[in-house]
Amino acid sequence: PVPRAASPPPVAGGGGRVYALARPPRRWPPPSPPPTPPAGDHATAVAGSVARGTDDEADRWLARQLLDSRKDRAEHALVVDDMAQRLAAHASDVRTDPTPSVLRLTRIQHLETDVRARLNPGRHVLDLVVALHPTPAVCGVPREAALELLRAHEPFDRGWYVGPLCFFFFDLYGHFLPA
Repeated sequence: PVPRAASPPPVAGGGGRVYALARPPRRWPPPSPPPTPPAGDHATAVAGSVARGTDDEADRWLARQLLDSRKDRAEHALVVDDMAQRLAAHASDVRTDPTPSVLRLTRIQHLETDVRARLNPGRHVLDLVVALHPTPAVCGVPREAALELLRAHEPFDRGWYVGPLCFFFFDLYGHFLPA
């Protein structure tokens, strides 16, 4: 068991609805040494969407339409550029794939681009999460003006929608996925 001081209580707070669960996993310490952190940090820009097809041929046709869509490619580029700029404030050697690929999920396909960087000394993976969330794909650009507009006019509460869910080693690295 972890001493009580090393296991802070879950935290919830702020008007921005930030939830942090700070409980250790059931088995502590984790089996064997923690994994070695990756050589760099990795984020995925996801923006631009199309439905899944009824079969593989329809999927490929829809994916091609998505890749050829000037509108979706332009919106996707906004997200990639925004993420790269935000990462550059906390990391070095920021690189993006030159062209997007198609991410196929159960019911939808998205344009996807890898964004890689190396976290600067003295920074934590949570700095990257705060810098990147929400991406323009979720709220728009410029971020603050878009968030203000959404808060004032969106007729529903997004709740956990695309909020970052995470697992991380405090001194190493983390893995974050949108809800």
